[in-house]
Amino acid sequence: MPSHEVSGVLAGLGPTVGDPTVGDEVYGPTPFTQEGAAAAYGTVPARVLPAKSAGLSHTEAAAVPVVAPTAWQALVGNAALASGRHVPIHGGAGARAPSPC
Repeated sequence: MPSHEVSGVLAGLGPTVGDPTVGDEVYGPTPFTQEGAAAAYGTVPARVLPAKSAGLSHTEAAAVPVVAPTAWQALVGNAALASGRHVPIHGGAGARAPSPC
């Protein structure tokens, strides 16, 4: 099932979870062993849910958990990108098809 990224407000917690707390805004990935996250409610281990930055919408925050580490792995791990180096980013606005101009 698609969608392994979540962002939202905690509605409840398991009995052994002390932090975060109910009402906190969080984001993160669901485990790949679980079904996807395309739902109004779901369960996710608390350890994978950092606090959501107030500067990001829930839509923006949900785009981070899988895409950002993938980009990091490609640029830093595989391409050995280092400080001071530059990379051209084509299509950085998304996966939309090019305009037929």
